[in-house]
Amino acid sequence: METIKNYLDNLFAGYPKTEEVLHAKEELLANMEDKYNELKADGKSENEAIGIVISEFGNIDELAAEWNLPVASAEEIDSINVSREEAERFIEAKKKNGVIVGIGVMLCMLGVALMILVGCFAPGGSTNRLDITDAATLGDFIDVMTLLPLFVCIAIAVAMFIISGTKMEVYQAYEKKLIQLSAATKAYVQTEKSKFQTTFTIMLTLGVVLCILSPFTLISILALYGDADAVSAIGVAVLLTFIAIAVFLFIRSGEEMNAYKALLQEEDFSPAHKQSNKTMDVIGSIYWPIMVIIYLAWSFITGNWGFTWIIWPIAGILFGVIAAILSIINSAVHTGNR
Repeated sequence: METIKNYLDNLFAGYPKTEEVLHAKEELLANMEDKYNELKADGKSENEAIGIVISEFGNIDELAAEWNLPVASAEEIDSINVSREEAERFIEAKKKNGVIVGIGVMLCMLGVALMILVGCFAPGGSTNRLDITDAATLGDFIDVMTLLPLFVCIAIAVAMFIISGTKMEVYQAYEKKLIQLSAATKAYVQTEKSKFQTTFTIMLTLGVVLCILSPFTLISILALYGDADAVSAIGVAVLLTFIAIAVFLFIRSGEEMNAYKALLQEEDFSPAHKQSNKTMDVIGSIYWPIMVIIYLAWSFITGNWGFTWIIWPIAGILFGVIAAILSIINSAVHTGNR
């Protein structure tokens, strides 16, 4: 229930604290609590119940029109006051979110590695084809089953993404609106950021090192043991595992650092960049799924898993270029408007 209350606080943050608004907020909270208790009684988990309640009652524009709430000024809508307790909860939530999302992404990549290994070493695979009467039928069955590890990992990852997204829904305003902190709260956040800086640097450096070593490891395995199917499968699996660990480190450390930057409104979370961040979120939601489709299609069609991984560093660089161009354009527009 605390999550729902926090969500409501953020939802109404841009509205004046009039008697009419407070009454509407109390009425909405009562309705959300009733719906939450009803869902819990029907056997829904806490996360499922909260997600359903927020999706049904979370449209503030419709509620404002229904209850004739006074419209806040643009300055009020774009800013939010955050107490120290709220800042602490946000930082902790971002830490947990980094772990959940990081593991989810890592599972997706490890699922591909498992698929390659199962396809290569399973009975009937490219290195161990069974010689039985109905070999064609067995081969088709095994080809289908080699996909099972990938889809299991993806299913688990998607479930983790949904849970994570539901929990972080209440904090969307923190990364999109201007944040007002008291002097004491700001000092606390700055101190915590300074403490984490060393850990962040270590995790980032380790991730970069793993990314650099991953293709070297694949090349070394192929050079030492040949380019047979089994050797190639192991080499690609090791490469993907290294990259998966690196991505986890990037996401885990990045989420916590972004929590501090969002509260302090630094770098990508500064007022000048928040508009471009919204645009990059939209671009990223389309860009990365397309990259995954291209990678898998190219790999399956050519069968050259030892080379198609090159799409990821290229895709990352291209996405960074797009983000940089958008940031430059947005900064120029922001400067021209002042």
